[in-house]
Amino acid sequence: MKNICSFSAPFIALILGFVSLSPTAAEDTAAEVTTAKSHSVAADSPAPMREVITIASGSDKAIYFQVASEICRLTSANKSLHGLRCGAIPTDGSAENLALLLAGEVDFAIVQSDILYLAHKQYPSRLKGVIATHAEPLTIVTAAGTGIEQAIDLSGTALNIDHQESGTNQSLRRLIGSVKNWTTPPKLLQESNWDALESLCLGEIDAYAAIMGHPNRLVNQTSKRCDISFVPINPEVVADENGKLPPYIMSGKIPGRLYRGNKKATESLAFSANLITRADVPTAYVEAVVKAVFQQERSFGKNITAYANIFRTPAHMTGNALVIPLHPAVIPLIPEPNNLKSTKLKSQTQKKAE
Repeated sequence: MKNICSFSAPFIALILGFVSLSPTAAEDTAAEVTTAKSHSVAADSPAPMREVITIASGSDKAIYFQVASEICRLTSANKSLHGLRCGAIPTDGSAENLALLLAGEVDFAIVQSDILYLAHKQYPSRLKGVIATHAEPLTIVTAAGTGIEQAIDLSGTALNIDHQESGTNQSLRRLIGSVKNWTTPPKLLQESNWDALESLCLGEIDAYAAIMGHPNRLVNQTSKRCDISFVPINPEVVADENGKLPPYIMSGKIPGRLYRGNKKATESLAFSANLITRADVPTAYVEAVVKAVFQQERSFGKNITAYANIFRTPAHMTGNALVIPLHPAVIPLIPEPNNLKSTKLKSQTQKKAE
């Protein structure tokens, strides 16, 4: 794997095993990663200070890498104030990012909200929230004229959910399995959505699904190849008997007028991308990153293509979209009057997580 070639051979073996497992097995394997003494950082031992902060992100063609690079751009711009530089590490996505962070190989990681929520239940004292960076609407793309007009119409269809290592794949297998009113569950295919693009336009599959910010190159390329439409999703389909959504899911929309032939916004549910760290990471690192983003909030997102779903204010970045409690160093940096509100929200989140 080109993106982890700089890490030790035993650690690469751990990562390869982690990212290829099912969600439950991956969570169990994460425990093994953190107990491997030669690669993990003890929770009560501060990590050593370095001059370079590292953020595990995603494919260098994808949004997580852009977001991490943007955070690093802002952080490194303040080097004269704190003496630190920042580097974005390309990875396979949320599962690998989480493993790298827990093993002490990176200082920060961007992780999809549902994967993070489940991981935090296992490591409540080790994982700390920094900011939520952007919303990721569940986006189901189908070729125009297929007759798929709502989520239930996906019953019995061939639905691609991206490759096995992706956050989309893990989340959708969990999500689709929780829906009770399928006539026949969709047949789930697991090839890269970049390959599925062609299959969709050739009529070989009925739809592909992705959890992503917008505008997105994948969808844009698909819309240029053939006429497409989005399948609207009512978030209530995943609500509990009291109508409450899981804490890692929120209502969302795929904005209109971003892709050829799609002028109106499409209702969906959304996950969020969370920048997180470990409890033992030096406070100076956390402060450097958060100050850089908060003090340059108007500039944040300047180089991110998925601009429509970016959280642009400290209130949004530290609100309900952040699914685990804040690192203590973040709270004093939240501009008033959001400070007290965010502290209360994170206290409530802590109680729910416990």
